[in-house]
This record gives sequence, structure tokens and C-alpha cells, in this order.
Amino acid sequence: MDNQFSGLPRDCYGCHQSDYQATISPNHVSGDFPTDCSMCHSEASWSPATFDHNLTDFPLTGAHQTVGCEDCHDGGQFVAIPTDCFSCHEGDYNGVSDPNHVANNFSQDCTECHNTA
Repeated sequence: MDNQFSGLPRDCYGCHQSDYQATISPNHVSGDFPTDCSMCHSEASWSPATFDHNLTDFPLTGAHQTVGCEDCHDGGQFVAIPTDCFSCHEGDYNGVSDPNHVANNFSQDCTECHNTA
């Protein structure tokens, strides 16, 4: 190989920084994505990328496993997403009539009665 790669960075980002910065769907820079590309991509297939939610503060369980990324990450936002149920499910809470959650002054902590299954 005549040492043609000698002295080059060994990490992906070292050579692919411009790819990282140019990616807008999702925006890696504003989303504060890690610069360790292998967290989501592989050498065998750059796309589609994968993301292991089990490594975050919000592992996906039950029904959350089947929703699309954009359902929670509206506008490519990947940091500071609320993790309490009511943030996303307020409409469900307000719309339930049997029993009426609002009229009965039920807790807005959905996990007191529900799970994601």
C-alpha cells in the first residue's frame, strides 16, 4: 500500500468532518450529535443510520418503539426533549371521557396508571 494512508487520522470524524457539518437531516451540529460516527453508522453502510436509545436517558419501550423519530424529534431537535408523558400526551389526557381525567382531577403523571405497553 506504500503507506498512502500513513499519518491520516484513524477516527471517522478526522476525515469526514465536512460531512458531519453538512448533514442537515438530521442536523448533526445543532443536534449536538457525537463526533464518534460509529455510534450511529457503520463502515459497511453509512445509511441508514441506527441509534441505540438504550444508551440514553429515555430508552424506547412499548409503543414508543414503533413511532418515527420525527414524532418526538420535531424539526430535528435531539437535545432537551421532555421525557415526561404529559408533554406529548396532553391531548390524550384532555380528550379521555371515560373516565374524564380532567373532571376527576387525575394526576398528570401518566405512569401512576399507565405504561408504554
